[in-house]
Amino acid sequence: MAHDHPRKPELQQLRDQIESQLSSTDPAVKSWCNETTLTRYLVAKDWNVQKAAAMLRSTLNWRQQFQPHKITWADIAHNASTGRVELLSCTDDLGRPVVLMRLRNEMAPSDHEHQLKFLVYTLERACELADDAGHGKMSWLLEMEGYSPKNSPPFAVTKQSISVLQNHYPERQVLKSVLIVVLLVIWQICPSCNRTSTFLCVSAAHPTVVYVIPMGI
Repeated sequence: MAHDHPRKPELQQLRDQIESQLSSTDPAVKSWCNETTLTRYLVAKDWNVQKAAAMLRSTLNWRQQFQPHKITWADIAHNASTGRVELLSCTDDLGRPVVLMRLRNEMAPSDHEHQLKFLVYTLERACELADDAGHGKMSWLLEMEGYSPKNSPPFAVTKQSISVLQNHYPERQVLKSVLIVVLLVIWQICPSCNRTSTFLCVSAAHPTVVYVIPMGI
């Protein structure tokens, strides 16, 4: 027997607020905007329907324009060549997909748009795996050895990447993990990331490796 969502009224209110915009979007964007998606945006805004609707409208516009569902491996293969970011074939102990960031590796030479496409492509694949597994969340493994300002990405790329993570991938437990370990200097531009849903564990055997374990649902 199917059970109603415990916050069904808020879900329906949010659906009603974005319905007119959703009706004119790409079919792939409509398919993406399911009950699970609505729930993530409501949770991100503490179940405030108005704030969740504003955030979701922004993401609908972004997905309609950026079209992450159309990015292919051929589009971003060059950016993957340095091994700085990799979606691993294994999962964490909770069955969640793992994204490995080798921070010592420099980004492949390309313009900002292609670097952002590579990030979004990786996020989309990890999100698909997380949703298929029923978790909706992912873990990030940050390898710190050899990291320095010399191999860090340009600030403009970092800021744009954080904007995408913060505004268009809520409750995926990605952004705070990165900020705590690597980008503390720009924490102040992301006040909404101050959520206690991530646990960091530094390996005693390999102190330059930080395991990022997202907590919660």
